[in-house]
Amino acid sequence: MGRREDEVGDAPPWSGETVMWLACLSVALMPTGLALMAWRSWIGPVSPVGGLTAYIVVFTAMVVAMRPWTVR
Repeated sequence: MGRREDEVGDAPPWSGETVMWLACLSVALMPTGLALMAWRSWIGPVSPVGGLTAYIVVFTAMVVAMRPWTVR
């Protein structure tokens, strides 16, 4: 009878933390798109720098909320 770790084996290097970082990158797209859409409807055109800034802010919020470096 072996231990549980022997049966499961090591996790592949792309699992866990890497998947969480990719999730943060992709999940940040929808709120950014919604915020930019609202901005365009109510105020007017958004500069590319404004769109990038909005994405960086939302991505940072996702990273703080999900804390991908803690997944093991």
